[in-house]
Amino acid sequence: MVDPDFVQQDFQRRLGEIPPQGMGLSVDVYSPDLFELVNKLRERGLQPGYLEVFKATTTTLATVRQAFRDIPLAYHGEGLWITQPDVQASSFFQQDVDEMVLQLNSIQSLWLNHECAMKQMAGYSFGTYVPPLYTRLSAEVVAANIAAVLQMMDRQNRRADGTAPLFLLEMPPLTYFSAGTIPIPRFFQLATTLTPCGLVLDIGHLWTVYRYTAACRRTSLARFVGEFLDEFPLERVVEIHIAGL
Repeated sequence: MVDPDFVQQDFQRRLGEIPPQGMGLSVDVYSPDLFELVNKLRERGLQPGYLEVFKATTTTLATVRQAFRDIPLAYHGEGLWITQPDVQASSFFQQDVDEMVLQLNSIQSLWLNHECAMKQMAGYSFGTYVPPLYTRLSAEVVAANIAAVLQMMDRQNRRADGTAPLFLLEMPPLTYFSAGTIPIPRFFQLATTLTPCGLVLDIGHLWTVYRYTAACRRTSLARFVGEFLDEFPLERVVEIHIAGL
């Protein structure tokens, strides 16, 4: 049985190893070209507090680390479909985690940010993120899969300061559909009770929940967001995405 107090303490320990980063920029390496983008910003006297870099090739990420020695880097992962109950049994899971850890180590990442979503299910590829089933059992599945990834991250990390990256679970957008038996904030409450991960609160993703459900027809945006955040585990929010979807 999981002790919620121990889980919270473990989260606080992991979080305490990461200094505040300020205003960052979530970026893709290729489009727009990251090297051109950073150079343009610097020409205007601007530099983000950190860059959260989306998954690319390991060689390319190593080049990014070399080029931007003075900018802390974080990592937005892709392809670890932690919402799926059979993901750990997949022949690709260990391979995907090993590649992810290699890339985390290569850029000396502060954390791994990963969507609480999948792009493939039952032989279908959606091309964009599909939310998890918002149920208690699904939250337990997500937590168990995160715990497995955390164990591998802890075991294989090669950060210079001896710490392991924090796992951040990002609230996904509402795209094709959403289904479940519990409210979305309650889902993330349950998941964070069971595993010492942080959360990414994406404001654009939150807007999609309001816009593409009946919520937009029965209440104002301000009231919806207020009620949502009253239930959401804000004590676990490490990063907030404030622009873009």
